[in-house]
Amino acid sequence: MNQNPPPEHRHLLTPRAALVILFAVLTALGVGTLTVAAGQTLAEAVLAGGGALGGALLLFNQVIGNDG
Repeated sequence: MNQNPPPEHRHLLTPRAALVILFAVLTALGVGTLTVAAGQTLAEAVLAGGGALGGALLLFNQVIGNDG
């Protein structure tokens, strides 16, 4: 007795996970853009955006509720 849902009903990510990742990526893009606008190099902007991505993932994972 296999109780797995049919393939058309399986989701790769939950809506909450997609929202957390979306907000984190948007934060990283914003930080990278502001870093370049401040006169830093592209490599420094990528590093700053990567650091912001990690922090934003942790933040939004805690802030966005898991209540459903």
